[in-house]
Amino acid sequence: MPELLHPGVYVLEAPSAVKPIEGVSTSTAGFVGVADKGPVPGFVMPFGEPPQPPLVTSFAEFTRLFGGFRTDSYLAYAVQAFFDNGGRRAYIVRVVTDGEPDEGYGPGTGNARLAGVGLLDREERTSPTLAVVARSPGAWANTVALAVTESTTDPQNLFRLTVYDAGLPVESFDGLGMDPAGERFVDTTVNGASQYVYVKSVVPDGVSFADARPAATATSNLLTFTAEDGTALFTASAHVSLGQPLSVRTVGSATDDPPTFSLQVLRDDRVVESHENLSMDPALGNFVERKVNAASRHLVVRAADPAVAGPGSRPADATAAFTQPAFPAGIAFPGGAVSAGAGSDGRVPAPGDSHFVGRADRGSGLHAFDGVTDVNIIAIPGSGNDLTVSAGMAYCRNRPLQDAFFVADVGVLTPADARVPGARPDVGDRTEARDFVRALSTPSDYGAAYYPWLRVSDPIGKGRNPTIAVPPSGAVAGLYARIDNSRGVFKAPAGTEAGLAGAIGLCDDLQDADQDVLNPVGLNALRRFPGYGIVAWGARTSATDAAWRYIPVRRTAIFLRASIHRGIQWAVFEPNDEPLWSQLRLNVRAFMLTQFRAGAFQGATPAEAFFVACDATTTTQQDIDNGVVNLHVGFAPLKPAEFVVFTLSQKVDQSAV
Repeated sequence: MPELLHPGVYVLEAPSAVKPIEGVSTSTAGFVGVADKGPVPGFVMPFGEPPQPPLVTSFAEFTRLFGGFRTDSYLAYAVQAFFDNGGRRAYIVRVVTDGEPDEGYGPGTGNARLAGVGLLDREERTSPTLAVVARSPGAWANTVALAVTESTTDPQNLFRLTVYDAGLPVESFDGLGMDPAGERFVDTTVNGASQYVYVKSVVPDGVSFADARPAATATSNLLTFTAEDGTALFTASAHVSLGQPLSVRTVGSATDDPPTFSLQVLRDDRVVESHENLSMDPALGNFVERKVNAASRHLVVRAADPAVAGPGSRPADATAAFTQPAFPAGIAFPGGAVSAGAGSDGRVPAPGDSHFVGRADRGSGLHAFDGVTDVNIIAIPGSGNDLTVSAGMAYCRNRPLQDAFFVADVGVLTPADARVPGARPDVGDRTEARDFVRALSTPSDYGAAYYPWLRVSDPIGKGRNPTIAVPPSGAVAGLYARIDNSRGVFKAPAGTEAGLAGAIGLCDDLQDADQDVLNPVGLNALRRFPGYGIVAWGARTSATDAAWRYIPVRRTAIFLRASIHRGIQWAVFEPNDEPLWSQLRLNVRAFMLTQFRAGAFQGATPAEAFFVACDATTTTQQDIDNGVVNLHVGFAPLKPAEFVVFTLSQKVDQSAV
């Protein structure tokens, strides 16, 4: 209210009592699984941002962030099936073996490791001045390398950091400085933009910010190759490897005239680059400096003065490794026994492993979704055992807003075995599947199980037209999203329109008599029908309560709860009296009426379909004194026509005599 001090016309803007409630999305999925790379929620980083599950909107974006198909994981297959079947958004949680007693260090053993390296100071050449780690653990970072060169803007005080992957430049940051107050402070500039590394500046004792700077890698990472008599013939410099350092091998030919030799670049004893028929003669086309520098992704070669290194000389056979600079002291590094060095995937969690469920105190596995408010469909592809299925359903039920639904697979099968023709998971037939669902520790109306597994084309399989058995949860999650967007969350994700794209077969072909065993226990069948292909032919939750038997009933309730919760936040701290109550009734009723008109409820009239109550009967004086306003909303759920029964009889002509 303005102060009315002088005569005149005063204009007031009255707030509208209508505050529209917008329906939340119900088609955003969340997947938990093993990937080549990408952030690992719960993994302790020495510096940089705590990992969070990223949102991807296409399979191409997933492969860019997490890598492609693996021989030991179903995650990529599930995410591809999700997008192929109509999904649009998905959060991805990568899991690794972490936080267990140290089992050693190397591929397939122990905890996952983070690749890291220290870059030496340009003045001291003994103390690291910049710590660099991969943005996520795993062997993927062992092909990443770094190069420090002079800045194009201020060569004396600033520097350029270039990131390479498999020898190719992928990122470059110019004009970097070591001063935290500087405009291009290396920590904030690189950490805010890089997709590959985190950095942390460490100024050595007795060195000022102005003087500190990592040394140029062309001079700090250098190998010298000599002839048999010790004469230096050429040097080879390389980018600093973030993980496994490179080695260089020279092998000479004793028969060639003039003498020739080969030069090989190795990583972890594997040849990654080879240069043949090299010579020390600058007049020849195969001169080592000219030929290697024109073709190599990893090395820069500089030949000695021809007066010293004669054109008829060649290096002695030798193998030399570039040194891995030490990681700066005083920075805590995860992993205990091993600090910075090569990255490792560690022991890959097998399907059904407890790492997929994760830990609430670390925010790993399923619990990485604790801070994600818009995830609605959750799956752990391939982990169809009691541990993960029960945990997944319990997690969705126990979320603060109870706003997610779990899609469960039935049975466990290693990806290696899944490539064998005719392979089935350990829950391999309909009787075992029925018993599995009956024996679930925590069956819930916040989840649904599907049987059997699907057979799809395998992009990384061997042989002609390879296939692989995959869990159905990814395709089913995409089906949920497609039906939600085309029909509404109240429509059962089943029936002849519920075809599963990408599926070319089933691990168990079910008939009507087979489904008679599965349907009563809430196990949804995937079946093949002529003219329709492979479809979802069941829409039941795993609930024992008949009121929440059907998937669309529970998911509609989730939709209403989340939408109304988000849409009435404005009411907090408003005066608790009839004006507030009437506003709540008005806005919630308008939202419910919109859903009724969309066909979400049973009933011919709004009064039959839903009610909204918020008045003195729901909120007593004691409630008001305690700061409570009670809003009651009820709806008549629309249940699917699961059994269509028609009666056929003969019509007798009564007029006949």
